[in-house]
Amino acid sequence: MYSLEQVKEHFKNAETVRCLEDNEVYDFKPNDIGIHKFYDGYWIVTLNEEDVFISYGDELAEIISYKKANHYGERPDVIDFNTKYDLNFNLGSAVKYIARAGKKSNESKEKDLNKAIDCIKRELDV
Repeated sequence: MYSLEQVKEHFKNAETVRCLEDNEVYDFKPNDIGIHKFYDGYWIVTLNEEDVFISYGDELAEIISYKKANHYGERPDVIDFNTKYDLNFNLGSAVKYIARAGKKSNESKEKDLNKAIDCIKRELDV
């Protein structure tokens, strides 16, 4: 079973989710609401006065879309890209750093590209 912290971390960038109980899609704004334990191992969040089941045991609700960060601009969402091409953590992180290189405040282009190189090196070591 997932801890509350794991569930919050998993859904922190979620914009819409599909509920485990009723299979309906809901807008999800985790900063506006609290995730709390319901019963029998369920973690739920209350959205528009409805309880949305987002975790049960080892199952997590499907994230339909993610919030987009401003530093990605109008480009395709990096998480969606990584999911579409089934990239693992190292390769997906490299794509993320390349896509935002020089566009995120307080992060230089060189720093992001070096992070991408580090992720690729880690992948080569696997």
